[in-house]
Amino acid sequence: MAWLIVNQALRLKDRLYCYNVTVDDLCCICALSTESHMHLFQECPYVQQVMKHVLSRLGANLRDTDVLKQIARRRWSTGRKNVTTAAILAVWYMIWMQRNNARLTQQVTTPTILAGQILCILKSRINVCNTKSFSIRDGQ
Repeated sequence: MAWLIVNQALRLKDRLYCYNVTVDDLCCICALSTESHMHLFQECPYVQQVMKHVLSRLGANLRDTDVLKQIARRRWSTGRKNVTTAAILAVWYMIWMQRNNARLTQQVTTPTILAGQILCILKSRINVCNTKSFSIRDGQ
């Protein structure tokens, strides 16, 4: 999934609209702009709120563009980099799931609830994958 997002290979409404597969090209979540990779995973107000909640809980101040490159450049421990990267990928995956849910049922979970679900999933994965590269601080 991450590879599809990074390489902009998902079939979103902006591409489907060009081939007359969909009747409109608006974002399924916010309906404010054309649904493109840039919009869905960075510019959408819903996505920005979810990302803000998750990153603030992790104590990571990252700008909205090229978050994975920013993580790689930071002087963080390996454990913290892995946790933050996993959080970003979880946000992207859950946003994709919310997009599909909104497209099929016209229902969207609130950003705060979705961020809480992502953090809960992330916490359980950290507990399972706890290794020597994770310090106590990284786990917190």
